[in-house]
Amino acid sequence: GGITFQVASSDARGVRTVWLSWEEGSSVFATVNTATNYYEYGLDTTTLADGTYTLTAISTDGSGLITEATVEFHVDNTEPMLELHGPLSGAILDGEVVVSATATDTFIDTLQFSVDGVGWVDMEDGEGTFDSSGFADGDHTITVRAIDGSGKAVSADSAVTIDNNAPLLSVADFPAMDEHLAGDRLFAVFSDDTVGVVSVTVTIGDEELPVYINPATGFYEWTLKSTDYADGVVDMTFTSADAAGHNTTIDWSVFVDNTAPVVVEQSPKDGSEVKEIVHFEVTVTDDTGTESVMLRIGHGPWITMNLQDDGTYLYKWETTTEDDQEGLEYTVRVTDDLGNSEDHTYSIDVNNPMSMAWIALAIILAVLVLLGIFFMRKREQELDETEGEDEDLEEISSEDFDSLVDLGSPQEDVLADEVAVELDEKAL
Repeated sequence: GGITFQVASSDARGVRTVWLSWEEGSSVFATVNTATNYYEYGLDTTTLADGTYTLTAISTDGSGLITEATVEFHVDNTEPMLELHGPLSGAILDGEVVVSATATDTFIDTLQFSVDGVGWVDMEDGEGTFDSSGFADGDHTITVRAIDGSGKAVSADSAVTIDNNAPLLSVADFPAMDEHLAGDRLFAVFSDDTVGVVSVTVTIGDEELPVYINPATGFYEWTLKSTDYADGVVDMTFTSADAAGHNTTIDWSVFVDNTAPVVVEQSPKDGSEVKEIVHFEVTVTDDTGTESVMLRIGHGPWITMNLQDDGTYLYKWETTTEDDQEGLEYTVRVTDDLGNSEDHTYSIDVNNPMSMAWIALAIILAVLVLLGIFFMRKREQELDETEGEDEDLEEISSEDFDSLVDLGSPQEDVLADEVAVELDEKAL
């Protein structure tokens, strides 16, 4: 812009001239300003290149004597050039932040920065630092400004996000810690962050799996397919990460059990021979716990076996009411508390010896049969004898009756009664 040079010069004999020069070929007369009593000259600095100049003032008195004085001045008509190196717009910051910038100017005076325009911090060698934890998580503006010697200032802004806090991560729907489970099981977590959750994952062993948000519930959900893992403890780590790299984790464990109880011991043994009262006994083991042990004999109904104090399952079967048979199958069905079930089939031979009761009954039946035969034959013999005697009686009564009467025998009606009595006794 414009500048006015002022020179104070006086002499007893009077000042004849005051010459001003600042570069070769630039000599000019300064004139007296009666208001200020200075010899003055106005210069348009825009006609000069930015830089440092030496102003020389030469005062000549009436005798021709000369006095000279010099002073430096700076011409700066150009704004500084400013370049912000970082943080750049879109950056996500945490902890201590370094602000870096470069200002170019012939006469640079000040390089400063501020966060959200609150206070200005001088930068040294183009750098300055601030602690981002003093600011709330979220969006902020970093401003850098450069001021040159003539007071001209330029600035540059950077829109950044401060994030010093890890994401929130909490259980929404999990099985209990160390719970035994089978099949598929849903895991749901809730996660949030001021500047946004970048990802949620679950890690099992060396495998990291993504967990996706369900818009319907707002939870990050993942399904454990337990059949993909061996029975036993499955350790998992759920991790939520934000854009600043902060992580929050939840460690969880479950016990996978997709196997039915194991039959440790059973009786009767496969292929064995049984009789009378059979004790079906089964001993099982299971990591989760046994729900039931069922027994089926042949094609009969399923029977619940009873748990004994010693941990075995028992059912008593009376075979004496059954037909003897070879290769009779019986099946044991074991089921654990998770519903895992398996059937085990065995074969036995039922062979019951004849009991003393049956033997006694058979003897009695045989004796009865023999007695029946004996009495039948005796009856037949007696009948034959009776028929012979009847014939003798008929001959006596029919041929000799009249002779007996003449001999003074009993009267006719008395004799008839005696014969009838005798016939009745024979019949008996």
